[in-house]
Amino acid sequence: MEILKTLTGKKYLCINMTAGHLAVTHQQGALSASEFRLYATYNLPVDTTGPIDLYQHLGFDVMRTRVPVVYLVDDLMFATDHLNADWWRRRANKEDVVVDGHGQVLQATDIGTGSIQ
Repeated sequence: MEILKTLTGKKYLCINMTAGHLAVTHQQGALSASEFRLYATYNLPVDTTGPIDLYQHLGFDVMRTRVPVVYLVDDLMFATDHLNADWWRRRANKEDVVVDGHGQVLQATDIGTGSIQ
């Protein structure tokens, strides 16, 4: 949760791509502990049994926005899979954060480094 403490005070767009209530509970706990401020939360219906194609679900406009994004997913691997390597390379804001249903947090700058907190 140390990553979340460093990002406190910034305002984020929250994109919820989870399936279960338990996952959402863990993530909401992580977000409230960090005192994130949110512009808005969007709930996207996605297949949560495997990797999520961020470009397909979020599109070019989200990729190029300068607003930092909190991605809520059931498993970190669903958003950081090789399928999304180009998304993370081209993403306009490097302050994005991925939070999974197990309470794990990964900052966009650490994706690909194996630095899971």
